[in-house]
Order: sequence, then C-alpha cells, then structure tokens
Amino acid sequence: LTRKGIRARSRAGLGRTFQRLEVFGSLTVRENVLLAAELHGHRSGVADDVLGRVGLNALAHQQAGSLPTGTARLLELARALATRPSVLLLDEPGSGLDDGESRNLGTLLVQLAADGMAVLLVEHDVELVMSVCDHVYVLDFGMLLAEGSPAQVQADQQLPYADLGPARRLARAPPRPPGSPLPAAARRPFRPYRPPHLTTVTRPSSHHQRTRPPT
Repeated sequence: LTRKGIRARSRAGLGRTFQRLEVFGSLTVRENVLLAAELHGHRSGVADDVLGRVGLNALAHQQAGSLPTGTARLLELARALATRPSVLLLDEPGSGLDDGESRNLGTLLVQLAADGMAVLLVEHDVELVMSVCDHVYVLDFGMLLAEGSPAQVQADQQLPYADLGPARRLARAPPRPPGSPLPAAARRPFRPYRPPHLTTVTRPSSHHQRTRPPT
C-alpha cells in the first residue's frame, strides 16, 4: 500500500485518525460520520451504529467545530470506523481525553480488536497503552528502545524513562539532550512485528493540537 494513493489505501481497508484534529467543523457530528460511510458505499445506518458505539449519539446534531478536543477525537474515531476498516491506525487518540473518556476509549479498542480488527496506535498515555495493548514498541527520535508485551516493557531495566520502566513512577526521568547518544542497549535496529490484533508505538515527546479541515 505504500505507493498507493489515499483513496486506494482506504478502499483496501485502512482507516486512520490524525494527531492534529481533522474534522469538518461546519458539519454536524452525524454528517461527519455519514460522509465517511457514504463515500465507502455504506448506508446511513452504519453512521448511527458507529455514533452509538463511541458514545456520541446525544451530540449527533451538534456542529463539529464546537466540540471540545476530547470529544472531537472520538468523532474522528467514529468517522474512521464508519469506513468499516480492517486495519485502524490511531495517532494519539487519547490526547485531550479525561480519565473517564480514556477508559471508555480503551474498552472500545479492546472490543474492536476482539472483533478481529487490527489496531495500531501511537500514544503518550502510558496507562492506556499498558492496559489495552498486546505488543508495545517504545521509540525515541526514531530509535527503538524496547519492545514486547506490556509486562516485558515495564520490566526492561534499560529504559531511560521512569514512567515506562519497572518502577512505573509517574515522574519522568531527566530528558536526554537531542542528539546525545542512547545507552548501548537501546541502540538496536527496528525489527518489524506482525501484531495479532492490538499493538502500539509509544514515544515520550511533546505534541500540539489544532483543528483544520482535511486536505
């Protein structure tokens, strides 16, 4: 799929959300999801079903541009699900969600994986990652630091980040200056992994959000 266009990738069963919010602000919540469903040949009932699954039925007729960040991220997820993908790519879906929303998102992702959908997410919310994922990669500036099950990653003594290592402390370890060498154990080539259902890539870094229409 690498050399194919966006439409071809979507038609092949690849769905995704974005790190920066990509909703149609002038449309309602339902219209956003309905558009995605109809473009893939699905009936309007698919949109309503997806809205119910992500918990947005009550906001179906609200203008998308007025939604808070966390709710808009759920709308993005609903729109991706309306295409009925077989592989779902999520870029920081937990960003902007409160604790309750994050737990609900985790429950939904586990359900999607149990239904046979492959899910790959890039995420900073360590609690979310460790509670829902089967396989985890930890990256720092493109360098693979660790990989394995959540338990294996948490037990990795070589991880320089305190919130990912064995102690699972909330305080982050002192930041590594950009360009400085990684510990020898962390300098390993990236090895592809074929996930059974649900996997993640988590990377400690800062991020920003803004809303703009898709291009």
